[in-house]
Parts: sequence; C-alpha cells; structure tokens
Amino acid sequence: MDPEKVDEKAKKLLKGRKIKAPEDLGRVISDWGYILHHWNEKVDEILVYKRFFNGQNTSNLKGEAVKLGKKLEKLLE
Repeated sequence: MDPEKVDEKAKKLLKGRKIKAPEDLGRVISDWGYILHHWNEKVDEILVYKRFFNGQNTSNLKGEAVKLGKKLEKLLE
C-alpha cells in the first residue's frame, strides 16, 4: 500500500478522536535523532562507491530514499 494512502486512511480512522502525545515523546524524538544520525553515517560509507553504481539496478534504493525524504519533510513541516 502506498504510504500516502496509509496516512490518509489513518487520518480517516482517527477523525474525531482525541490523540495525545506519549509520555516519553522526548525519548522517542531523541531516539529518532540517533537513528537518523546513524543512517547519515551509513550513507557516507556508500557514497564513496557511487561511481560504481553504473549498470546496477538502483531504482528500488532511489524510490525508497525518495519516500523516506518526503515523509521526513512532512514530519518536520
């Protein structure tokens, strides 16, 4: 299922319901910061090999990276 459709369906299901932040939201945000920092380090590791990507099927990697980027932008709007 497309992530946007999941988001849309979740909004419909939660419409009218009161949503409150979890008590440990600060920890959750901190954990995500750590995870994203780790992913940035992992990207740095593979960037040195980018010149060898010719001929490799990177469409799935590219598609997933674009989806992640869009979701993170939406999260931080």
